[in-house]
Amino acid sequence: MELFPKLYFSYSQFFIYDEGLDSPACKWTEAHSRQGFARRQQAIAVGTLLEFGDASVHVQFGDLAPLEEFERVIAIPLEIRSGRVCVDGPEEHPADRSFPVSPGLYRVAIGQKVVEDQHEEVVIALEKLTVPMSNSEILVADRALDPPVPLIEDAERPEP
Repeated sequence: MELFPKLYFSYSQFFIYDEGLDSPACKWTEAHSRQGFARRQQAIAVGTLLEFGDASVHVQFGDLAPLEEFERVIAIPLEIRSGRVCVDGPEEHPADRSFPVSPGLYRVAIGQKVVEDQHEEVVIALEKLTVPMSNSEILVADRALDPPVPLIEDAERPEP
């Protein structure tokens, strides 16, 4: 399914999070920037390929394939308690771009590619889990990534 309106991302990021959170923002460190994401239990701040622009966002359930279509693919655990997942950019929050899911634990695979100046295509694939995902995974790394080993699995909430 395609989410509307188009996502406007800025500060090289956008958010995927549980609708029940009041703020999906994560405090980025240099290590988070090198791995392309920062996360909390119910929120993911996804690093974008471009600094700012817009993106077409498609959501699917199950596996993300074929991976070769994307410049960057990262799989990250996410807990959804409210039954709704929101996707928005820092300057849009809160946006009316959400969809229903069953509450529970998910593996969220995010595929990204640049399709033209200031425009990305993003595919978000959600897979419901019965056992928590132990670690995030970088499945396709673009040249901008230089991830730490192990990946940083938590981020602080920024000060208001």
